[in-house]
Amino acid sequence: MPAARCFQLLGLITLLLVVSFLAPRLAWAAIGLDAALALAVLVDFRRAAGTPLEASRRWPPLMVQEAPAEVAVTVATAAPRTVTVLLREGLHPALAEGPLRRRLEIRGPREVAWTWTLAPRRRGEHRTAPLSARVLGPWQLAWAQRDLLPGETVRVYPQVRWDGKVGQLLALAQRRRMGQIPLKMHGVGTEPYALREYLPGDPIGKIHWKATARHGRPVSREDTWERSARLVILLDCARAMASMDGRRSKLDYALAATLALTRVAAARGDQVTILAFADRVLRTVRVRSGGRGAAHAYAAL
Repeated sequence: MPAARCFQLLGLITLLLVVSFLAPRLAWAAIGLDAALALAVLVDFRRAAGTPLEASRRWPPLMVQEAPAEVAVTVATAAPRTVTVLLREGLHPALAEGPLRRRLEIRGPREVAWTWTLAPRRRGEHRTAPLSARVLGPWQLAWAQRDLLPGETVRVYPQVRWDGKVGQLLALAQRRRMGQIPLKMHGVGTEPYALREYLPGDPIGKIHWKATARHGRPVSREDTWERSARLVILLDCARAMASMDGRRSKLDYALAATLALTRVAAARGDQVTILAFADRVLRTVRVRSGGRGAAHAYAAL
């Protein structure tokens, strides 16, 4: 495609045509200049198209919804001149609001890096457009466009970070420090832990009647929080969950709560099964206890 210098020269030739009304011989000169300019643009275009260019793109190892991440693009040329390149990154609307553009001046032979920040807008797998480049010819008369890198499929993981008191409780639970802080834990456990002598104020339902009859005095039962329990989480993925609440959908929030509960339960040694459903069961994820189980659920969902 013609460059800005080409149009400037065409404007000068047009002025020459206007003057040719006074001197008809100038019309032939204008026609000759038009032909010479067209030939020069064609030669410059072919030289731009033949300019050697290589590119590479490095995505971050993990991309999370709404979390800024840096993407590095490197462009190299072996040409012994300064190469002007216009780069265009065509991104899916779930990744960015629009395509990204950058003008690079590469004083060859060398390579230049372009680093840009990406904050994905939606989770899931998204296809990007090829990395296209427009190369300016050495005479700056024409641009030649080509694709340097093919399109890629990138995976964006859901945002599971919680702020405020909820985030504090999840962090403490993950570190197994719930018993080391002055926080009230509502509810009681039902798993037997030990027997002890009855104390005034103990509920009647806590009396262990067989031990009381055996020892001849009241004996109470102590309970603890259940461990190695089986937990089933139902994740609603129906159409109504796609409605937006701010920048995230209701499904995004439900997914974050599911993964937070799974992470805490797996750290406690519980067996967790996640059922994602709509009008049918979409996915069944069985989580093993420990940190690896939670990571597996994070990748599967």
